[in-house]
Amino acid sequence: MFGFSHAAYESAYRLKTPDKEFDTEKDAYDFYNKYAAYVDFSVKKHNGHYKNKQIIDRVFACSCEGNRKDDKSNDDVKRPRAQTRKQDEDPNFSYAIQVDIDDTVTNIFWSDARMKIDYGHFGDVVCFDTTYRKNKEGRPFALFAGVNHHKQTTIFGDALLYDETTKTFEWLFQSFAKAMPREEPITIPTDDDPAMAKALASSWPKTYHRLCVWHMYKNATKHLSHVFDEYKSFT
Repeated sequence: MFGFSHAAYESAYRLKTPDKEFDTEKDAYDFYNKYAAYVDFSVKKHNGHYKNKQIIDRVFACSCEGNRKDDKSNDDVKRPRAQTRKQDEDPNFSYAIQVDIDDTVTNIFWSDARMKIDYGHFGDVVCFDTTYRKNKEGRPFALFAGVNHHKQTTIFGDALLYDETTKTFEWLFQSFAKAMPREEPITIPTDDDPAMAKALASSWPKTYHRLCVWHMYKNATKHLSHVFDEYKSFT
């Protein structure tokens, strides 16, 4: 026998549609499609049972029926889900995507072949910066950067982040390390961010964490402006 799911039956009952049974799956599917078109929703095949390789019953449901199971991790932890299909087309290109429990993209990291080669040569010191916020939501755009043998800035990896929490930084540093052809950098200068410092200590414990000179100078001009004004040679 073939019939509605419970939710569909309740809707049918409200429309005074009689409870029905069908001889074939096709008859049930055609009837359900007509009902779905009447109340404006789409149909999907749900679970069914087979006997001697022949289907004996089938449940049809609204395409939106069913909820994702509760996430077992901490509410603040976003669940990483590995994505490798682009990567299959170009093995030298790496990326990672993190989604939340609703499958909404939260964080994205990527690095191409040129970036990996540069990191192999010049990755002893990596500068990490998240001060770029160009989109209207103000989400951080992060850069892993360094300097090559011509004293030119070179990029090792990029990321679009949802926030700047310790969990996000831990995911990013681990994704970066997995994508690169060598170990973590010897030294990484960053701004004075407690969440970033905590993530570095747990993800890259062997890497020396230092504060970026540019950020130090910026803070100095902010907090010691009266000294700069009074003593011109202080800089």
